[in-house]
Amino acid sequence: ALREAQLQQSPLARMAQLRRVRTLAQQFHSHLQADAGLLQAWAEAVPDTQLQAALALLSKARKLWVVGYRHSHLTAFYAHSLLGQVRAEVYSLNDGAGREADWLAAASDKDVVLAVDFRRRSTRLPKVLAAARTAGAQVMVLTDAPVSALAMQAQLVLRCGASAPQGLYDSYVCAISLVNFLASARAQQHRAATHERLERIERIHVALNDLEPQL
Repeated sequence: ALREAQLQQSPLARMAQLRRVRTLAQQFHSHLQADAGLLQAWAEAVPDTQLQAALALLSKARKLWVVGYRHSHLTAFYAHSLLGQVRAEVYSLNDGAGREADWLAAASDKDVVLAVDFRRRSTRLPKVLAAARTAGAQVMVLTDAPVSALAMQAQLVLRCGASAPQGLYDSYVCAISLVNFLASARAQQHRAATHERLERIERIHVALNDLEPQL
C-alpha cells in the first residue's frame, strides 16, 4: 500500500488531483495552511530523545559528511551551510564531478554521514551510504519515509513529513526548520567554540569584502 501511494506522488500524477480554487489568493492561503499543518503535526511527533541523539552525533563526529540528491539536495545544502558555520570539518558529498569515492576514501569510524532522503528518491544514495558504512562512518538519515532500507541501516532516523496534498510539489518546511534548530542548538551547546569560529568567519568576510553592509 505504501509503494502504491508513492506512485501517486509524482508531479504528473498530482496534476489530476489538484483542487480548483477561484483566486490566486485562495491558492496561496491553502498553500500556507498546508505548510502550517505539516509543522504542527510534525512538532508533536518528534521525540526529545531523537533530538538529543542527533546533537550528540553532530558534536562527536570528527568529520561530518552531508549528502542529498534531487529535491533532497536543497535541505542537504542548507545543512552543509549552517552546520559548517557552527563546527569545523563539515563536507558535502554532492559532487558534480562524481568524486564521492575520493571523498569517502578519507572517511573513518569517527565520522558521521547526514543523509537527506526525500521522495522521489535517487538510486545513487543507497550506494553512497553503503560505501560510507563500509568505511565505518555512522549514518543519520533525515527522511519522509515511514519505512525504508536506508532507515533500517542508520544509527538514527529523523522523520519529517513532506506531503502537501493541496500542491503540485512536496513541502520541506519541516526539514528546513529541523536543520535550522539543530545548528542553533549545537551552537548553544558549544557556545565558546562556536563564538570563536563565527568571529573568525566574520573577520575573513571583512578581509574579502564579499558581503553587502547590513542596514
